[in-house]
Formats: sequence, C-alpha cells, structure tokens
Amino acid sequence: MIKNTNYNIARGTTCDIESIVQFQLDMAMESEGCILDKEKVTNGVTAAMLDDLQGIYCVAQLDGKA
Repeated sequence: MIKNTNYNIARGTTCDIESIVQFQLDMAMESEGCILDKEKVTNGVTAAMLDDLQGIYCVAQLDGKA
C-alpha cells in the first residue's frame, strides 16, 4: 500500500546544520566508504549557511523534521 506523504522543501537554516552534517557524513560513508572529519564538515556547512556565496542547502521536511 502506498502512503500519501507530503513533504515541504525549504531552504536550510542554521537549525538544520546538525542534520545536514550527519547526512553528509553518512553519504560519504555509503557512497565512497570515506570517514569525513565531523568538525571540518560542520565548519563547511556552517560557512555555507552564513554566506550565500559559499552555497545553500535545501531540506526536505516531513512533519517539521528534516
């Protein structure tokens, strides 16, 4: 049975940094078998969140959770 699910796609905010960092760490491990330095990833994600020229993140939310 297919459940009807509605996702909200929003621009990431500083509140999403922890989730985005974990997704990045998990994706590197799954796709390349790499263990990334969490502090460096956190610094990079934070820099992007604070400066649009560094990058932006979009977050899919279900029931208000990324």
